[in-house]
Amino acid sequence: MEKSKIMKRLMLNLLIAIGIMLPVYQPANAGYLSNLSEPDRRFLEACKEGRTLEAERLLGPGGLAAGVDVNVSESNGTTPLMWASQNGHTDIVRLLLRARANVNAAADGGDTALLLAVHKGHTGIVRLLLQAGANVNVADNNGWTALMFASANGLTDMVRILLRAGAHVNAAESEGGTALMWASRNGHTDVVKILLQAGANVNASIKKDKKLALIETLGSPSNLIRSVLRNPSKADASEMDGGTALMMASQNGHVDVVRLLLQAGAHVNASADNDVTALVLAEKKGHTDIVRLLQEYGAKK
Repeated sequence: MEKSKIMKRLMLNLLIAIGIMLPVYQPANAGYLSNLSEPDRRFLEACKEGRTLEAERLLGPGGLAAGVDVNVSESNGTTPLMWASQNGHTDIVRLLLRARANVNAAADGGDTALLLAVHKGHTGIVRLLLQAGANVNVADNNGWTALMFASANGLTDMVRILLRAGAHVNAAESEGGTALMWASRNGHTDVVKILLQAGANVNASIKKDKKLALIETLGSPSNLIRSVLRNPSKADASEMDGGTALMMASQNGHVDVVRLLLQAGAHVNASADNDVTALVLAEKKGHTDIVRLLQEYGAKK
């Protein structure tokens, strides 16, 4: 492999490992259909593409008309209910639930029908799945829950629905991030209010230093990688060991969120990697209004 390709791959691995951007949810994908019978393949594709009448005909009474299994799955574990939930096919979701589809089945990566529906913002389908017994606190393989996805995407009504259904407001994904952190990072003020009212821990923090693990994985990094690792204040607060919702909101310029967090008791002088604080991050980004606000609440350099 030529040197330029090696460097591109190395940098891609770096960006993924230190999380310059929020994790992007990976929806169910096509997988492989070669392991399916012809009726099962047609049934799954009908559910995926929203062809209700065809799906109903293939399923038949009790799912036996054409030897179709309501829980048939692709080789990656994706089921008809997952496809219909992700793609917003409400009538097919109802059809599958009436046929007793497994509402909590999980595909590779931990995808479930509920997670996929939440990520795509299909509120009506989310209600149907919850009514059918979907686990509101199920998490994917990275520890992300439905509440985290809804909060990160600013889906206010979805957040309310999930909380009423018993979503754990302080659940943390594999690196310690919470729904409040992701809502704060992305500036979703209304969601932040709802989460705080529901008892979100305003001072929760990122718990794992992924940068150390990255060095162990890659061995001797390039000068560019060393520069990023030595200067965590140049990276995203959401990826700093000890990073908090206040730091994320301050870094990204969300003054209304910063005010809410401070009023809720956020520790204004909490520090992350290399003694980085919310004030340091706001100053580096030139958010003077946030700098003043933090100083009013006792932030120190």
